[in-house]
Formats: sequence, structure tokens, C-alpha cells
Amino acid sequence: MKLAQNAKKIALMILGTAAQKYMLELQNQQEILMNAADIIVDAYQMESACLRAQKFAEKNGEESAARFVDMASVFCNDAIQRVEMAARNTIASMSDGDEMRTLLVALKRFTKNNSPINTIAARQRIADTLIQANKYVF
Repeated sequence: MKLAQNAKKIALMILGTAAQKYMLELQNQQEILMNAADIIVDAYQMESACLRAQKFAEKNGEESAARFVDMASVFCNDAIQRVEMAARNTIASMSDGDEMRTLLVALKRFTKNNSPINTIAARQRIADTLIQANKYVF
């Protein structure tokens, strides 16, 4: 959930910086708006995946929700990397000098993953569940 919340902060940082720089001309900055939209979509999907796993765990127990947690964790791990790249490219396109360095430091703080997961093992557990059932079970 923390990564999803941080992705929202990154979106606000990007949109706020873009609004200050371009003001009424922001509507003409399609690449910046596209990257911001991609960040917002990833933030929404990250939060949705976490909430779905949490809801399933509350209803069925944590042990039965393990694969849902694996899927949410893998997705969030991959999504925060996409968010970081989109934000980094956007920051580079609309700022320079001290402002860019400040924004990149903030970005680094927001995308820092203090609890990295073993995505290879998680993907293998998800695949094993699907192979064992011989159908899509989620």
C-alpha cells in the first residue's frame, strides 16, 4: 500500500510541477499529460490489487490469500518501476538544474522500496498454483 500511496504523491508532484511551469499551456503538453495519466493508472491499479488481496485475506484467511498477496506484490514491484521511469522522463523534460535535482531526489524517496520481494519465487508460486489446478483459479 505504501508504494501505491507514493505513486499518488509522484503523480501530484508531476502534475503540480507541470501546472506551475506551463499554466494554461499544459493542455498542449500531451507527452507530459500522457506520462502523468500512466502514473495515475498504475497508482490506481496498485491500490486496487492491494485492497483486493487484503479483502480476500480478511474473508478467507491469510494462508488462503497467499497467492493474491504474491500477485499484488509482484504487480506493485513492477508498477513502481514503471512509475519511476515515467516520472524521471517527465521531470527531465520539464525542468533542469537545481529544480530537476530536487524533483529527482523527491522521486527517489517516493520510489524507494524498503521491502523488496523475490519476484521470481512469487511468480513461480503463482504459476505452480495455476499449473496444479490446470485452469485459471483467480
